[in-house]
Amino acid sequence: MITLTLFDIVVITSLRPTGETFNPTLKHQIKPKFTFDHPNFNNYIKDHHDTTEEVSDYERIVFSTLWLSHLILYSSSLHVAKKFIPLATQIHEKKDVCLSKLILGCLYESLEIFNVTSNHEQV
Repeated sequence: MITLTLFDIVVITSLRPTGETFNPTLKHQIKPKFTFDHPNFNNYIKDHHDTTEEVSDYERIVFSTLWLSHLILYSSSLHVAKKFIPLATQIHEKKDVCLSKLILGCLYESLEIFNVTSNHEQV
């Protein structure tokens, strides 16, 4: 069977295959307050954009959450996923998180979602 492996993800992304396993329950130094009144990508950016020149910790975490939801880890909707807030916070706090394993896991999860959707359309 042909499938992507962790080695393939490492080669494609240049991320390390080692690091700490992501722990979403880890306590954070920064506790951002997010609003998800309009969670689609454009409204999310408008709701969380600050007009000051200095980029705050809050804005960095907000951007990382958007970046993870939209570009790096698969989210089946067109909204920013709340589940990525702890990961974005840990990345901002420079925790040693193994992103390559998360990318591979999300890829397999998206393939399962695609497979289930395809099977329902055939019935």
